[in-house]
Amino acid sequence: MATVSGVNYTKITAEPVEHILPRDAHGRVRVMYDSYEASSLASGSTIQLWKLPVDARVIDFKVWHDALGSSSTLALGDAGDVDRLHAAAASSSAGIMIPAVGRIDTMAGYTYTAETIVSLTTGGAAITGTIHAYIMYVVD
Repeated sequence: MATVSGVNYTKITAEPVEHILPRDAHGRVRVMYDSYEASSLASGSTIQLWKLPVDARVIDFKVWHDALGSSSTLALGDAGDVDRLHAAAASSSAGIMIPAVGRIDTMAGYTYTAETIVSLTTGGAAITGTIHAYIMYVVD
């Protein structure tokens, strides 16, 4: 059986101690919340929710919504990748979008290198109903 160390643990136990970015150790968690009331919003529309600062590392999010309409979908991402945080998921029934448990993908600890708008993209059909969302991130 072996004992191994993570990247940042190795840095803080090195002689001399190596620098760790605040977002990686003892950073402050920040939360942004938003909501949107859709009324026949066309498929392919973008709902801008948050503007994250440079170096923001996403650690969690949650989107919950009404039944938005038959055959409708929502994806969570940014201009560079409309489903960076969550792939398009059915929104025809009331539901919740959260990071997939046990799934390591582009969302896991994703760090933005520029100020970035995070948004929902609609698909499949027009939507009508209420959407609530929050995102948690560490920046310092």
